[in-house]
Amino acid sequence: MPWHVETLILDRVFDVQRETGPEGNEPCTAFSFEAGGQRHFAICVPGHPALEAGHCLSFVLEKPGNWQTVQGWRNHSTGERVLPRAGLACFGLLVGLLMSALALFALWSSAHTRSASWGTGLGLVVGLCVSAGLGRQWQRQRQVIELIEALPSPTEALPGTGAPKPSA
Repeated sequence: MPWHVETLILDRVFDVQRETGPEGNEPCTAFSFEAGGQRHFAICVPGHPALEAGHCLSFVLEKPGNWQTVQGWRNHSTGERVLPRAGLACFGLLVGLLMSALALFALWSSAHTRSASWGTGLGLVVGLCVSAGLGRQWQRQRQVIELIEALPSPTEALPGTGAPKPSA
């Protein structure tokens, strides 16, 4: 999937709500901002990033112009990066693969005794489906992380504006 990068300078940041997250959940920040005369509301990102008027940010969006699909960003003013959390998808992928391996072993073992059950086969199919979905999610998160890491650093920004240099 092609990602869309939009770079802008925040004119105003408002409605910032930082959540510590209930037990077991990651902290997150919901905020709204105004840039270039347009307002964007209720953007949610992981962690507690610095958000101030005047900061220049390059956002990675899943869909162009849809700010509800923010995947992460690089703050050119501070160098801070907001990245998607890939750990949960990776852990789920490993659990799904382990579940599939156990179901496959059970099917192989029961094939010798002629007592294969439909439940074991179903477990194998479900495990493979879960693994495929989480593997795709993990791959997408890695693509976003690599794209954000490749964005220019604050020292590569245009002097005086904080905006990144145009690519050649």
